[in-house]
Amino acid sequence: MDVELIASDLPGFAGGTFTWTTLSQNLHLSNDRGRSIRVTGMGVSAGRDADVVLVIRTAPGCGPVVNTVPLTVVKVTFSKSALNKYGYDDRDGQPRWLSGDVPFHYLSIKEEDSSFVQVNIEGGLLGTDFDFECASSAGGRCKPGSPQDKAVFDLELKAGKAQPAQVLLALCKASPDTAFAQIGICVYPEKLVNVVVGRFEHPQPDPKGQAKGNKIQHPSMDFVGETPKYNDALREAVVKYKVFNLFTDGSIAPYEFRSGRGTFIYDIAASGGPDREGLQRIMIGKDKIAGKTQTPNTAAMVRVAIVPRMRSFYYLSRPAKRQDTKVYVRGPSVYFILGNIPPLGQGTKQEPLYFQSQRMVKTVETHWFRPDTVTYECEISCSWLQHDHEVGEFIEFFAAAWANDPIIIQEGTSVKDIILWTMPHEVSHVVFGLKDIDDTTNIMNHEQGPGQTRLRYHPRKWHYKPDRVENQWQQIHYPVKDPHEHK
Repeated sequence: MDVELIASDLPGFAGGTFTWTTLSQNLHLSNDRGRSIRVTGMGVSAGRDADVVLVIRTAPGCGPVVNTVPLTVVKVTFSKSALNKYGYDDRDGQPRWLSGDVPFHYLSIKEEDSSFVQVNIEGGLLGTDFDFECASSAGGRCKPGSPQDKAVFDLELKAGKAQPAQVLLALCKASPDTAFAQIGICVYPEKLVNVVVGRFEHPQPDPKGQAKGNKIQHPSMDFVGETPKYNDALREAVVKYKVFNLFTDGSIAPYEFRSGRGTFIYDIAASGGPDREGLQRIMIGKDKIAGKTQTPNTAAMVRVAIVPRMRSFYYLSRPAKRQDTKVYVRGPSVYFILGNIPPLGQGTKQEPLYFQSQRMVKTVETHWFRPDTVTYECEISCSWLQHDHEVGEFIEFFAAAWANDPIIIQEGTSVKDIILWTMPHEVSHVVFGLKDIDDTTNIMNHEQGPGQTRLRYHPRKWHYKPDRVENQWQQIHYPVKDPHEHK
């Protein structure tokens, strides 16, 4: 940032020559002669009016006339306040001013509520030397509180109606046309999400002898009790959960999986298959479990089912022969990416499938007496097969959870905290359409781990399509079919 200094002769005098100089390391002069120069701040002043520019006028027949111009080089920074009530996105620590890019951090506030941002002024000026204004192209501006007579203070921001495109400006009273700092303000309506959680386990050992893992391993796990922690994290995007137990006493229900096995089976192409459908009937109240009183729930509630173990399969739609380099599975696509090596088949015929690429295959069967039948397969290119495989054999996809109705989450061998935080991950898939991304601090990281509690304004990279990104705050409140549009 720079300023222009202009020198002129007094009335009745003419022909003066002006020379400019400074001893300050904080100032850079564009030139040293002329009626005007531009002064650029190179460093922050030690105090108010601490840096000086000298201008010397000389003219024939007159002695030198010296004048001084005191200047203050000021830096103003917005940062997260300890009083912040909602979200603050620092753009992963990037500079606040980036040429050709959005030049500021972002703050979220619930509509008709308030929050705070910290103001830090360096150079000797105080908050009362500035005016703070919210600019918005669509009205509904937030209202900043009164600045304090301090260099570092928390500035209150009172939000009106929802308006995501606002900018808070720091305007120095001595230079009111220049913004010394700015920060984006996103005012959102609060999104309330009602979640009902049921826990199920197979009442008998697995008929195939796999007794281990048929029981819930963390019977004390309490999703309802975790609600304050969920909301402390979700407020970043102005989201709030209400969590209920499916069974009013919080107990675990016995459920004989329809697949006939002690392990929950998820048929990926069939949107889960019979095991999921059976749980859905229980959770919506069509089927009852003796001795259990259920929390009334509606279609507006997000249903979540916790099971001890789960296996997820793609089933072959065509036979495959030894040395084939293609296999076909039911459904239009698979979640595998280059480098994945899932297991194909079971027993002595099980082998690693070295995934290379995929292609959707659409088949239309025409009928004279009823609508055409359309089926989809996924053609998977792979390295040479070592065995023959029949229709109905499976390729296993290792998944800890599935976003469906109900959402299915397996305990597996995960620790309690990871299971508890898998729930908001899957709910965000279902309710907001958020994608799996690559960010180990984020709720939507593609692989669950400790400390994944954030939702962000700054775009996050998709895991399964790394060339695409999404702005999570905007997708939650202004959803689009392709979240990449919110970048």
